Amino acid sequence: SRIFMGDTGSQFLGLILAVFGIIFLWNAEVSAELKGWKNMALVLLAFIMPLTDTTFVVIQRIKRGQSPFVGGKDHTTHHLSYAGLSDSQVGFVFMAVSLLSVVTILFLHMAPEFLNEVFFIGAFVYFFVILSFFFLLASYNKKNGKEV
Repeated sequence: SRIFMGDTGSQFLGLILAVFGIIFLWNAEVSAELKGWKNMALVLLAFIMPLTDTTFVVIQRIKRGQSPFVGGKDHTTHHLSYAGLSDSQVGFVFMAVSLLSVVTILFLHMAPEFLNEVFFIGAFVYFFVILSFFFLLASYNKKNGKEV
């Protein structure tokens, strides 16, 4: 049998993640001059996979003329699966990206003040690199007739 999370479970998990993000990342103590920007980079890095997936799906659905609020099989996990990865390999990709994000967050927290701008810009470049990867993967899947 299979278990589907559904809206209630995903909304609950989203709420819990948002609360932890606000408490531990957004309200983290950082220098006054870059407080908002550094905290935004921390939150972006911590939630890189859900933010990337949501951004990717919304852009793809709007581009196809579909509502971004209706479910579908066009998420990043589906595209990785269509490209030939097994479920455990898809999970590994997500864990690897998340682990890299955690390491980057630790460096960002411990970085000297003069490197804050570099890490802030790097966080957004990292986000756009991952987002671009998924757009290229979707294009590859569509070209090879593997898109649903």
